[in-house]
Amino acid sequence: MPKIFRKPAPYMVLPHGDPIKEGGGVLRQYFAKLMAKRLPTVCYQGFKHGDIPHYIQQHKKQYPYFLKVDIAKFYPSLSHHHLMVEAQLAYKNLIGLSYVPKNFKTAVLPLLHHFFQTLPTEAYGLPLNSGMAKALAPLIYVNYLLPLKKQSQCKFIAYADDLVFLCMSREKCEEIYNSFINYLYHMELRINVEKVQQGRFSKDTLDFCGYRFSGGYVSISPWKIEDFKNKIKEQSQKFLRTKKKWEERSFIKSLNAKVNGFGHYYKYANVHSLFERLDAFIRQNIRKTYKSLGLAMPTLSTMRKLGLRSLVDIFRGEKQGLISKPKYQDYKETQRHTSKQSMSLLVTYIEKLIHQQSEIIAQLKSVNKQQQEMINLLSI
Repeated sequence: MPKIFRKPAPYMVLPHGDPIKEGGGVLRQYFAKLMAKRLPTVCYQGFKHGDIPHYIQQHKKQYPYFLKVDIAKFYPSLSHHHLMVEAQLAYKNLIGLSYVPKNFKTAVLPLLHHFFQTLPTEAYGLPLNSGMAKALAPLIYVNYLLPLKKQSQCKFIAYADDLVFLCMSREKCEEIYNSFINYLYHMELRINVEKVQQGRFSKDTLDFCGYRFSGGYVSISPWKIEDFKNKIKEQSQKFLRTKKKWEERSFIKSLNAKVNGFGHYYKYANVHSLFERLDAFIRQNIRKTYKSLGLAMPTLSTMRKLGLRSLVDIFRGEKQGLISKPKYQDYKETQRHTSKQSMSLLVTYIEKLIHQQSEIIAQLKSVNKQQQEMINLLSI
């Protein structure tokens, strides 16, 4: 089933997918390792869960000021000409040469020309559902961020059209803001002024990639919480439309997909109490759905049997959600089994020590015998 894009025009979505299937792979073959080595905080092949909050928490004490910028209509505004030029300059600068290698030009430039010619727009714009576009778009930043990385007064992290700069002073934030605006001007791009955030971590709020950084804590942006609740409600509405009791496992499975995605992405924030409230919201929503269908409202035990995941358990790092505590007898049997294993390992270890000790004693006796023979020879 094709992915449904909710972005309105002027965002471009190709109806039949990527026109050049191998294009993204070719670009990543040239850039992926270089970007990971030289600009690891620019999202090129995706960040691991937790990378963003960990990076900001790690550096915010040394760099207490932040500047967040959002590029207005990023994908629709990207110039094909600038992308062609910046891709070559990016590769040249990433590998540290004064020229663009011929093999890069031969392999990549015809591919880019063909890609741009297949697009429905002329001169500007990249589609959202193209692997080649995703591999090409981040290269527009390289020739600005690579020199900036050498400065000791600034750190940065970039994800699609959002960039966060961490600075040692407010003046440095303002300097970067002005220079970045100037750079974007030459790329025919502009900043969305309404979404600019600037301040100090200790007293101001930064929202980035769904996380909220405020006063030393990491939480979830409020609209992301509401978006998650709405998705849970949407799944409930789908179940209501089926009106089939035997679809309940599919219903729980669909909820689990939302819970897993949300939980594993945000479990790195300070969210234990929030996850408890959201777990309660999910259970309450399930009971309302059952009641609307005239079915008996499920108990917590029933939800466990159906396999409902728990956000709190994901936060705690447990592998299975909503699992009841083991009974005392089961716990006792587990302890007995563990004790037997431990005793067996201990006995094996002691036997090994005894064997080693016997070998050492035998060697000492042999040495002692040789010494005695030497003494006897010397006394003759």
